[in-house]
Amino acid sequence: MTTLDTGPTARTLWRPVLLVWLILLTLGFGITVAMTPQTRIYEDIICRRYYADHPEQSTRLGIAFSPSTHQQQPQSRPDESLCKKPAIQDAVNSLFGWQTFFDGIPGLLLAMYYGSLADTWGRRPVLILSLVGQLLGAAWILLICWIEADVRLTWLSSIFSCVGGGNTVFTAAAMMILADAAPDAVRTRIFFYASTCLVVGEMVGPPVGAALMAKDPWIPNMIGFLCMGLATALAFLMNETLVNPASNTAANRQPPEAAPPRESPSNTGYLPTLARGLKTVLHHATSTLRFVAHDRNLILLVGAYFTVDFARETLSLLVRYVSVRFSIPLAQASYLLSFRASGHLLASAVLLPVFDALLARKFRAAPMKKDLVMARVSIGFVTTGFAGLVLAPGVVAVCVGEFGSNPFSSSFRTLDADSLHPPSCRHLYPRLRLSSRDQVPFGSHG
Repeated sequence: MTTLDTGPTARTLWRPVLLVWLILLTLGFGITVAMTPQTRIYEDIICRRYYADHPEQSTRLGIAFSPSTHQQQPQSRPDESLCKKPAIQDAVNSLFGWQTFFDGIPGLLLAMYYGSLADTWGRRPVLILSLVGQLLGAAWILLICWIEADVRLTWLSSIFSCVGGGNTVFTAAAMMILADAAPDAVRTRIFFYASTCLVVGEMVGPPVGAALMAKDPWIPNMIGFLCMGLATALAFLMNETLVNPASNTAANRQPPEAAPPRESPSNTGYLPTLARGLKTVLHHATSTLRFVAHDRNLILLVGAYFTVDFARETLSLLVRYVSVRFSIPLAQASYLLSFRASGHLLASAVLLPVFDALLARKFRAAPMKKDLVMARVSIGFVTTGFAGLVLAPGVVAVCVGEFGSNPFSSSFRTLDADSLHPPSCRHLYPRLRLSSRDQVPFGSHG
């Protein structure tokens, strides 16, 4: 395994960095190419069930049904404009809101545990497990939609996130890999370009999905699933970035913490094993909370990350909101995602890296001070963009606000990495992801 030099001449481990960038690019495209088509499939299933349960409205609108089922005849599928009734949209928004909430539960319960495993097993297996769990969950959602069962059954897909902890653990593991592989001098740019890869995928995905929706919303949905499978396969090519994970000792861990109580070797069996696992999870959760609570800067960083991630969750409602408010199809409203990604791309690939290099070379700012300035500049972009969204009177104004309302959380992550010894990232990155999951019920149901 390649060792990681942490001295002044440390070099970047490019293989894991490039693989993380490629995984983020693939996932960014796959998720956004399927996002709006998936919404349209949900909306169509709920819409047809609604009109099947209200035959008087179906008759008046000329929507025909098979006599013994709630399935509509193919030639009488309702137009998308008929699915914008408040009752139907309330059901769609509730479906997405609770899905986001349930998806956050495995990460909330298991992020600390998988964070500990990332420091013992290594980053690579934890990254793989998180992607496998999400792939299984996506397969379950596709199955429920294909057989047109009750769409609330898609909530059960969150159970698969117990394998690997879901997106919460994936994000933390990917950020730990980048923190391991990049020395302090270039870490900020490594994180910015990782964000750029994700945003390029998010910029290309929506128009591709909108074009394919004209033929069949299932086509972009399947493309998105294949992209997730490809990202999982790429994770298997990752080399380990944690130095000597099997022999990682307590002396190298920050913050210092007492070892959890060991069980007697004779205490074997399923229930004692389960009890030991629960004690381990509780131990890491309480020790990390104590660690954060005793550092004022970390409290402020977690609070800032909480606010930025809340903004991201509320933006997920924007496409559906614009589609209903301005009476435009979902496919056209999805271009807002591309406008948002374009603004993020301009900032993360050009403006912020140039500003970062200027601070480092011309003003010779220390890495931690430089990253603090970058974080403040980033949150300034977010605040300005959301002010534009709040005041937007029409679609064009919404697009302008979307262009600037991008939460640049990579600035906060690099600042976190500078504040800690590398092994301690396992404590803070899951904590930051947990802070985002704590606010999901508010952001997704807002």
